[in-house]
Amino acid sequence: MTLTHDFPEFQPGTRPNAIGFQPLKEETPVSNTGVNRTKAPFEVGNDWISGTTTEARSSNLMAELGQFFTDEFVDQERGSGFYQESYKSTLGILVGLKPRGIGRDDSYFSIPGSVVGAVSLERIHELIKLLIYKYDFHFSRMDLKLDDYSKTITPELAYAAIRDNGNGESVSGFRAYQWIESNHKKGIVGNTLNLGRIGSKGSGKYLVIYDKSIESNGKIDAIRMELRLSGESAQSAATLFAAVPVEDIGKYIFDIITSSVDFIIRDESGRLDRAVRLDWWAVIADGRERIKLTGIHVKSTLENTKRWIHNQVAPALATVLNSFDGHEQDWNNWLWDVLMNGEVRMQDRHHALVSVDKKLKAMMVV
Repeated sequence: MTLTHDFPEFQPGTRPNAIGFQPLKEETPVSNTGVNRTKAPFEVGNDWISGTTTEARSSNLMAELGQFFTDEFVDQERGSGFYQESYKSTLGILVGLKPRGIGRDDSYFSIPGSVVGAVSLERIHELIKLLIYKYDFHFSRMDLKLDDYSKTITPELAYAAIRDNGNGESVSGFRAYQWIESNHKKGIVGNTLNLGRIGSKGSGKYLVIYDKSIESNGKIDAIRMELRLSGESAQSAATLFAAVPVEDIGKYIFDIITSSVDFIIRDESGRLDRAVRLDWWAVIADGRERIKLTGIHVKSTLENTKRWIHNQVAPALATVLNSFDGHEQDWNNWLWDVLMNGEVRMQDRHHALVSVDKKLKAMMVV
């Protein structure tokens, strides 16, 4: 995928799994308390990864995750959900083995935000490529985060844009929302806005906007936009991350989050193409690439091509071989001519298969 927009320069964030973005306007950002801040006003990162691989690959993946995070798995000696066996690492990674359903051959892995957020985005980039290219991992969930230290966006501002206030303000990208108001008696501290639906009725994206400083006891003094991707959206995001250069990961996380929603003002026609962004949202979203997480799939690996040759082409090759009636040199010459002709006719997609296969082999443990 080629980006056509210019992006603001970014600098590494202060926490491991974060990249900080400077504002489009060159000025020292100021917090809502009036204190000059030297760190970038926006930081992005991954916050959760989960999905499945085949049962045959599960033990190797557990071993690699143990090495990757310097972690150790412990048998829980009981099942969990749809799986007869479960393991939990000392850091909190969950693994489900031996599915209960008939005909299933999958193993479940869930890597929570506390684990993902403890390593750099560069390492997460390595992990996603490893999962896709080596373990044919099917992502069922991927959480992305955008922390706004300038507090340009707040749950209250976003909620005000959704309510019917007669001035044309609205939200695009989600049809359902839930407003959770702070209630100390019920143990709810801080307002939260949830956009979208979770589960089978959802669209594969669920956005939560809340004050992270309350949840983190002031350690992260920012408003967090947390985008929870599931199903095809999670798989598409992972595929995109695996394909782009590591230095662009932060840009894509920022763009995917800002592409998921738009806070706008519609004119009398109500048409989206005539709407304009609300000022506070324009500070964050203007100039970003719009990314649609549909139709991004992992291309077939060379193993799929080999399987196709074995199942579909092998009988025809055997027929031609028998026609040479023992003249081995003539057969070898004919086959070599066929292969050389095929190499000349290779297209970009064929060369891409070779490239992916080389990446996979480079990751293989000897």
